[in-house]
Amino acid sequence: MNTTFIRRHSGIIILMACFILLKIFMVHTLVYASTKSDNLKKVQRILPGQMGVISEEEFIDVAKTDYLKLLEYMAINYDSSVVDYTGTFVKQERIRGKLGKPQTIKFKFRNEPFSIFMEWTKNPGKADRLLFVKGQNNNKMILHPAGLLSLIKSIERDPRSKEVFKHSLSSCDQFGIRNMISRVTRACEKSIKNNNFKAVFAGEKVINKRPCIVIETDIGKIEVLNYEGKTEISEVEKIVLTVDLGLRLPVSAESFDAKGKLVSKYTYSDLIFNTNLTDENFKRKANKL
Repeated sequence: MNTTFIRRHSGIIILMACFILLKIFMVHTLVYASTKSDNLKKVQRILPGQMGVISEEEFIDVAKTDYLKLLEYMAINYDSSVVDYTGTFVKQERIRGKLGKPQTIKFKFRNEPFSIFMEWTKNPGKADRLLFVKGQNNNKMILHPAGLLSLIKSIERDPRSKEVFKHSLSSCDQFGIRNMISRVTRACEKSIKNNNFKAVFAGEKVINKRPCIVIETDIGKIEVLNYEGKTEISEVEKIVLTVDLGLRLPVSAESFDAKGKLVSKYTYSDLIFNTNLTDENFKRKANKL
């Protein structure tokens, strides 16, 4: 009897089985798609350069044809994906005509509130540790003196004081990849207004085992604001920017004067993004200050 029933209704049974299998497949597909979407959002948040602004091929093409557009893409990339990061920062600057030794600095940085801690591991200047959090500590940077004064636990200084600019071309509140993008953008926009701008795609190269592209820009003479807020002519007339293709962010900026002498070089490496830095990471006690 059962066999007869199955034979008579085999078509219906097969159709129902197919329907059930189709339902299972659709549910599985929806779950997978949802999971994949969530994972993509997570990746976009954690890894700069992965949120699909443009493809690598398009990114390189823009670097060759429209430098300001490239800077805009990098700004969008940073703003949409970076909360904080840690790494190694190397800076070398020419101050009052003398080129200093490269300084190597371990750092941790957070966008909001603007927070930076730096610890010199090679060639420190007047200080070997620095902490600055916008709106805290009377809006002062906290320094640990280097050398003979190292027994002093910490001192407070205005980040834009005249004393700071005797030993550095920029202040700690100008630190960071986003500020690098903004400063280069402003310089290029001023140069374009002066009809002095020229950008050249200088090719691709590998830095720290990471593929990068290099863009050289001649900006000519432009006006800038000094630390006192007064207008002066910048000695920088050429900027060489190195961009990490995977991150879609600049990792090095070199500037030169009219004679081709190096004015400054700033390089970021060992970058780790979105490490969930908190207020505690920028307390004086946590940083031995």
